[in-house]
Parts: sequence; C-alpha cells; structure tokens
Amino acid sequence: MMPLIILREAVGCYLVLTLTATGLAKAKSWRTASLGITRERVIPRRLALPVALTLCAAEVGLALLVAGQKFEEAAGISAAALFLAFAVYKAAVVIKTGKDSCSCTGTSTMFKATRPSIVASFVSSVIQGAGGLLWAFGPPPDPRSGLVLLTSIAALHNPGCSRGLKPPVSSSDLAM
Repeated sequence: MMPLIILREAVGCYLVLTLTATGLAKAKSWRTASLGITRERVIPRRLALPVALTLCAAEVGLALLVAGQKFEEAAGISAAALFLAFAVYKAAVVIKTGKDSCSCTGTSTMFKATRPSIVASFVSSVIQGAGGLLWAFGPPPDPRSGLVLLTSIAALHNPGCSRGLKPPVSSSDLAM
C-alpha cells in the first residue's frame, strides 16, 4: 500500500506542475494559443479565444484543487477527462489537417503527423488521464506527504515581507 501512496502523491505533484505550467502559459500567450487553436481547424475561429481562456482557467483551477487536496474525486476525474479530451482533440486535428500540433503551452506548432507521433501523443494523454484517476480513487493522502509539504512551503513565506504570513500589526509594518 505504501508504494501506491507514494505514487499517488507523485502523480499529485505532477498534476499540479503540469496543469499550472500549461494553464499559465496559455494565460501569458493567449493570443498565440487561440491562433494555434484556429490553425488546427477543429474549433470554429470565433470560439478559439473563449476555448483557450476556458482551458487556462480549468487547468489552473484543477491544479489548485489538487494542491489543496480538496474535492479529490472530482478534481481527479476532471483532470482525467481533460487529458482524454486532449487525446480526442489531437486525433481530430490529425484527421482534419494531416498534421500533429501542439498549442498546449501557449505556443503554436504544427508538423507532419507520423504514426509514432500520433501513438506517443495518445499514450501520453492516456497515462495522464490514468494519473487523474489514481488521484481520484487512490489511497487517501498522507498528511506527512511531499505534496502537503510542497504546498505548505509555497504558502509559508512571502519573499517581499519578512513577517511571512503574519499580518502587519501597525502601519510601520506595511513599509517593509
């Protein structure tokens, strides 16, 4: 049981990092991400920007739910569904254009689809989806786990304030 707990916690960290990185990249480069979606010709042009922004919000929101270990089943199932939807979407792009593409990080690249690239893309999405299901239905989190430690360390100290999370006592404390 302990190896499964460790694997589940590693998957949680992976989900947080992957979803945050791709969500924030789309937020930073929303024009490029929506242009990439338009070039892939699966989603109508008028919906490309709303889809890119919705994906950004969904990815960051799921990362926050996983990091906070809240609504684990819903977050894990939603992450699994998102990754499997990416697999279906990428298959639709290949069928429609004959090209493989990636606009997941806010960039837009298209290249000739080859059997190995299609299989690799599909398998990676399925593995990521399985990770989401492991997060949803795996053994309960250990409060001493690395994921809890990771989120705790990130929240403990604000580098711009020597008081960390302690609120200022007086107005002079605000001028740090």
